[in-house]
This record gives sequence, C-alpha cells and structure tokens, in this order.
Amino acid sequence: MNVIPATCKRLGIDTNHAESLIASMLSTASRDSVIQMRAYIEARLRVEAMVDAQCPGSFMDSRKSLEKRLVFKMSHILDSAAIDFREQRKNDAEQLRKIIRSKKQIPKSLLPALMNAFPCIIAGIRELGEFLPLEPDLFDIAIIDEASQVSIAQAFPVLIRAKKIVVLGDQQQYSNVKAHNASTQVNNALFSTVKETYAKELTSLPPEEQTVFMDHVSNFNIKTSILDFVKHIANYSCSLKKHFRGYLELIGYSNETFYQKSLQVMKIRGKPLNEVIQVYSVVVPPGPELVKNTNPAEAEFALAVLEDLEKSSYTGSVGIITPFTNQQKMIANMVFSSPSFNHYRQAFDIRVMTFDTSQGQERDIIIYSMVEKPGEDTLKYIFPLRLSHLAEEDEGTIKAQRLNVGLSRAKETVKFIISKPIEQFTGEIGNALRFFIQSLQGPDFIELARRTDQQSPREAEVLHWIMQTQFYLENKDKVEIIPQFELGRYLRQLDPTVKIPAYRTDFLLLCRWSLDDIVRLVLEYDGFEHHFKDDDFISEANSQFFQIEGDLERKKAIESYGYAFLPLNKFVLRGDPIAYLNKQLARLCKKKVPTMTF
Repeated sequence: MNVIPATCKRLGIDTNHAESLIASMLSTASRDSVIQMRAYIEARLRVEAMVDAQCPGSFMDSRKSLEKRLVFKMSHILDSAAIDFREQRKNDAEQLRKIIRSKKQIPKSLLPALMNAFPCIIAGIRELGEFLPLEPDLFDIAIIDEASQVSIAQAFPVLIRAKKIVVLGDQQQYSNVKAHNASTQVNNALFSTVKETYAKELTSLPPEEQTVFMDHVSNFNIKTSILDFVKHIANYSCSLKKHFRGYLELIGYSNETFYQKSLQVMKIRGKPLNEVIQVYSVVVPPGPELVKNTNPAEAEFALAVLEDLEKSSYTGSVGIITPFTNQQKMIANMVFSSPSFNHYRQAFDIRVMTFDTSQGQERDIIIYSMVEKPGEDTLKYIFPLRLSHLAEEDEGTIKAQRLNVGLSRAKETVKFIISKPIEQFTGEIGNALRFFIQSLQGPDFIELARRTDQQSPREAEVLHWIMQTQFYLENKDKVEIIPQFELGRYLRQLDPTVKIPAYRTDFLLLCRWSLDDIVRLVLEYDGFEHHFKDDDFISEANSQFFQIEGDLERKKAIESYGYAFLPLNKFVLRGDPIAYLNKQLARLCKKKVPTMTF
C-alpha cells in the first residue's frame, strides 16, 4: 500500500488501518476489475522504473552526449582503418608515401586499399586531379565548399569522380577571380567549340527541344561558378539562415544590404555596444604622398592599437584589413618589424589583409584602415558607387562582393581608422560606414538585456529576436522597448480600483506612429512550469487551453485598458521565432486607418 498511496486513497483504503480494506471499493469490485487494475498498476510501476533509470538531464544534454559518443565511434572507425592499413599493407603505404611526396598520380591498383583506409579525404580542387585518377564514382559523396570561387571547369573532374555532390556557397561573396579575369578572346574561342559540339549532339532532337537545350549551354561558360551551374540541375536546395560568427550589429550591414534581412543572428552580445563598434579619427600631416594609396598616419595608429591590446593582455585573434595593396604592405612591414611581432603572431594570430584577400579569414577583432584622405575620392575604384546600378560599373559585381566580404569578417569588435569625417566618404562604402555609426546611436541591446529578469535567461533571447525582426528594423525610430515595465503599479495610478497585482510585464513595446496613434503592446514569455497546468498533452496547437486561470484573467484585464497582449512560450517560438514575432508585431502594431470626413 505504501507503493501506491494515491490509488489506495481513491479506493478508500487507509494505509494506517488495515481494516479499511473491508469497507473499501476494492471489496465490492469484480474479479475482472481487480485483475485489470493490478495489470495497470504493474505496468505503470514498470514504466516509472524505466524512466527513473534514465540518465537525468535535459534533451540538449542527452543530445550532446549522443553526439559525443558518435564522434568517438566515428574517430575509432577511421583510426582503426588507417592503423590497419599501415600495419597490414606496409609496402602499399610506403609506395603511396613516395608517390604523394613526388606529387605523382596514384595508380588505379592502389585506389581500393587507399579508399578503404581513408574513406574521408579533404583536398583542394587541384590536388584532387593531381593525385587521383579520373575514375567515375570514386566517392559516394563529394562536398565542394566556397563553391562561388570554383569555376565549372575546375569542378567537372570532381563531378565525374562522385556519385552524389553537395555544393556549399554564397553568391554574395567572391566568385572565382582568376576565371573572371580569363582572356575573353581565348574563352570565346574555346566556348565556341563547346557550343558546336553541343549542337551536333542535339541534331536528332526536334527543333523546339534543341532550342531549350541550347539555352542551357550558356551555363558551361568558364566564368560560371559551380554554384550557379548546379542551380539548374539540383535535386534539393536550401538557404542556411542562422548566423553564428558575429553580433547583430557586426553583420547588420551585410544582412540588410545583401541578404534582404534574412539572416538570423544567433550570437547574443554580452558587452556594451561601444566595445563592439569603435571609430578612430587620425590627422594626416600635410605634405606629398610618398607612396601611392598609402596613409602612414593610419598605419602607425593601427600598430598602436596592437600595442594597446598587448598591454591589456588580450589573447583573441586580430586582423587588419585595408582597401589598397600598398597600404597592406606598409602595415605588414611595420608589424613584422615590431619587437612584439612574435607575440602578435602567437597570441593574436595576426593577419594583415586587403578586402580582396580577407575571405575565409575571420578574426575576433578586425581593424580597418580606410586610407582615403581629405579631398580624395579613391575608394570609388574599389567599392561600388551604387548597388542598384552595378551593371553600369566596371566590375560592379566584384566590387559589391568585396564590400560584403570585407565588412563581415569580425566576430567580436570592429575598429575603423579614418582620416576624414564619415559624411565625406562617398559611394556605398560611405553608406556602410554610416550604417555602423548609426548602430551606435540606436538602443543598446546589452543595456536593455541587463534590465530583463536575470532569473529568466529566455527573456534576453526574446529581446534579441525582437530586435532582429523586419518590423523592428524598419520602424526602430518609432519603437521603444521597455523591459520589466511595472504595469500593475502604472495602471493602479490611473485607476485605484483596478484588480491587477503589482507585477512587472516582461516587455512593454510602444509604437509611436503619431501623437494620437500610439500602440501599447505587452509581451509576456510564459515559462512552462509557472504558467501552464501540469499536463502531458500540451502542444503548440492546444497550449492556449492549458494556461493558468490567473494569467488569463490578468490578460483580459490588461486588454480592457487598451493594451494589446502577446503571450509567448516555447511552443509558438519553436522553429523560426523571428518570423513568428515579425508576423505578430506587424499584426498587433498596425497604424490607425484615417477616418474619412465629408
């Protein structure tokens, strides 16, 4: 009876008095009912014992544990295959070592043993053709990363060697510069041969089908990347929207300008905005420019920034990016000649780059030396004047890609070194710099996050999502977010008879469309354990039916005072929380429709 006290109580059995068994419901129940109840109790106890035997922890902990075990298992399999190959086939291993060192192609006879020992091979596009014979279906899957930089001519040998291919790339980042700069005359001559051969192969088809196929032949141009090529033949395609590298303010310009605000920034900033975006103005001494497209004052300031980071015992990675090769060489020579060069290399993983060489080179801190001095307008040859008129500019697409890549390398902090006022920078680079400056003037996420309930980490996450919605980004000058607003006290000041407890709402969002059109929206994140009845059947579809009565009563009372109310929970925010919030904010914060007067 001590094992099932709740059941005994329902049956009328007092666990302290055995005689209560005689007067309980159990004494009048049929034999079949008793047997069924016993089977139910035994089954329930078995299930509870199994649940109790499981490792405690959240789903995320269990998943991480499983992933870790799978990694260990995969490592064991790969290591075992390599060790067995070395021990069981020493002659083959030695022969392969000599072949690879001499940069010769591996014979077909050694391929099966090699592929069995090393089922996963990471290689550059050139190395693949240099070492492996052109045999079809060598690999089950071939993955091409940075596909926008791989021309179709470079990728074809990979396609032939693989049964399936996965292509990863970003059209807004650099294409293959070498292919782009290939001789137009040579390319046209070779491409004409491709077209002629293609046309001969199609002669047996009806004219209308020949036309369709000939339209596709343009994709075989050497200047076409494999990323563009596979779009026409892909079985599946998707966009990876989640951005993990930098904070919202660091990727904000690229997100808004190149990705139509589609990126979801997952990294939540934990430090003040003025430590993320910093702008330094230097004074350029008068006198002639000794080396074209250089700015010694900015170079010296960049070196001073490195020295300050060393003094502060900073240990993160640092990169320096500049638009001009001559300035890059000047800064690189100064860094290399510095007494602290070894420290910069080891502690900072220092790299001095141009915008053209920065792709794939993310750093915690990026220092930008913009070079351009008062009275100069040289950056128009590096960056586009207007993104809406790229076709009218020489290498307009390359200039746009250069801008996007260079300004999205930082993970923690950007430091801009400039030699003239921001408003004097022209073209799209001027718009980009002003975007970063305007980010400093807006509401600081970290300051708002500090005002949220620190016992509820989810609130800071909700705030982070709200500030990424298209609604907020388009109306941030009219929208104010107030965390932990004392709504109960405020309403009691207006109406002493109001029956609302003295509580703080998670967020009060004010949309000030005009003096007489202000939308007041209360956002509440409802933690499962505090705001829902304890039931195992709650889901996204029915969660509203399981809310605690007090919460529902409070919601209705708040709405009666003219406040819109948006309850949030783990069910409605599942999947794409930014899209959900954007939809609800647009719905609840509409402007008033002007009334017609006659």
